[in-house]
Amino acid sequence: MGEQTERSQEQQVDPADWELVTDEAIAAHGGAREAVKALLIANAALERELALAALL
Repeated sequence: MGEQTERSQEQQVDPADWELVTDEAIAAHGGAREAVKALLIANAALERELALAALL
């Protein structure tokens, strides 16, 4: 579990970089609508993963 925590802390974005990261996500997904859709899909997957982890 400690390794996962370290990895997630390393992947955190500095709040000062949110504008740049947002622009990169929009560009990578072909526009704002596609970027939002990708975020919703990722969020649903994370929620399922957390629900499964809670069962363990």
